[in-house]
Amino acid sequence: MAGVFFAPFALDRRGVTPARWCVLAQAGHVLALRRDALTLDLIATKGRGLFPIGERNLYRSEAAALRAGDKITVSGLQVTVLEVGEAGPRSARFVFDEDPGALLWVSDMFDETQEVQLPNEGFGEPYDP
Repeated sequence: MAGVFFAPFALDRRGVTPARWCVLAQAGHVLALRRDALTLDLIATKGRGLFPIGERNLYRSEAAALRAGDKITVSGLQVTVLEVGEAGPRSARFVFDEDPGALLWVSDMFDETQEVQLPNEGFGEPYDP
């Protein structure tokens, strides 16, 4: 699943790089629940986290561990950690400033990156590598 690290530098059909790139999870299996038009919950498999911990995690050190209730705000998005297990954050809520359905969504498989659709409001969708 290394494509997540290279895709932001890829060119699209028009020959330009993405204006913005956001990695919501880096986990083997994730369930996405579309709570409403702007809200998406991600839940990792029991015993796993939404992203790797330790030396494989390029986003956060073990010294800066996230806890349930922690909030992270980036341009266009606020994240709330809902549940943390021994493998780190297992569940998080992502609230977007604008319709997330208007964005390009991809799932990084073992041998390819695949375009995916978000579930409809009130529904869920599993994403597997």
